[in-house]
Amino acid sequence: MYNISDEKWSLVCPLKTARLAIASCSHLGQIWAVGGFENVKIGSNAISTHLQSPIVAKVECYNPTTDLWNRKKDMRFSRCHASLVEAKGKMYVCGGATLFSHGQISPPTNVVDIKQNSNINSTKATIMSMPAIDVYLDDLDNWTYITGMKVPRHRAACINYENKIYIIGGVSSLSNAELKSVECFDLDKNKWLDGIEPLPQSSLGPTSCLIAKNFLHQL
Repeated sequence: MYNISDEKWSLVCPLKTARLAIASCSHLGQIWAVGGFENVKIGSNAISTHLQSPIVAKVECYNPTTDLWNRKKDMRFSRCHASLVEAKGKMYVCGGATLFSHGQISPPTNVVDIKQNSNINSTKATIMSMPAIDVYLDDLDNWTYITGMKVPRHRAACINYENKIYIIGGVSSLSNAELKSVECFDLDKNKWLDGIEPLPQSSLGPTSCLIAKNFLHQL
C-alpha cells in the first residue's frame, strides 16, 4: 500500500489465493481482485503457464480498515487477463480469456449460458478470448451478463469516462492477433457506440488512465 502523506510503500494482508493475471479495481472503498490463474510455478514459461495452471473465477475484496480480504461470489465462469472497472456505482468485468476444451464440438458462443469450466482438462484445451461483460450486483452478491463486445479480447485496457466503458487494444484468439480497435459501451443509453477511432497501432496488455477532462491516456 502506498501512503501519499509520507510517500512510502508498506505490505498489507496478502490475497487468500495467490494468483496471476487478475483484474482489479476499487469499488465502494475496497480493492477487488477477480479471476486469474493460480498454482503458478515460479520461473515457469508464460505461455505454458496458461495451460498448466487452472484459470479461476474467484473474487476477493480487500477492506483497508480491517486489513482483511473477504471472499465474494465467484464470477459466472473462469477468466484470466480480464478487465475490471467501476462505473455508475457498479463494477463491470470485461472480456478476458478462458479455456476451451477440444472435446467440445464448437466453442461456446452463448455467453449468457456459459458455465463454470473448472472441470475442463487443461492438457486438452486452448485459451479462448471472451466477449462477455458482466456486472456485479452488490445487494445480491452475484454477477449477471449485460452485453458482449464486438471483438472477443483479453489483455486489454479498460476505463470509465462519463458513464462510458472504453475497452482498448488487447489480443483476440478469434484472429490470433494483437488489436488496435477500441470499443465503447454507453451505460446511460445501454448501447455500443459506433465510430470510435482505433489506436495508431496495436497494443497488447496496455494500461489506461484519465488525467484531464476530454483526454484518455493509453500506455
